[in-house]
Amino acid sequence: MRAGIGAVINCWEGVETILAKATADANTMLASWEGSSASAFRNLMAEWLRVMYLANERLKDLDEVLKDVLNEQVAKEGDRAQRMKQLEFNKQLG
Repeated sequence: MRAGIGAVINCWEGVETILAKATADANTMLASWEGSSASAFRNLMAEWLRVMYLANERLKDLDEVLKDVLNEQVAKEGDRAQRMKQLEFNKQLG
């Protein structure tokens, strides 16, 4: 997979979207939970954990994309270094 900055941005925006929604949902649920039962609180926590799981999955995707970008960059730098060595060698010969 040829990754780039666009892939990194897309993954990060996905994480931000999930966390923003989780925060908004949690605030709404907390506001409605006051004075409710322990069952309502358990439901709130279950939803929060579900959203955190989704965010974690997106962060794993982001980690993979970042690894791909880094590997691609390392390969480019390695290719560049090899070309420079070859040019230097050619200069010495020629």
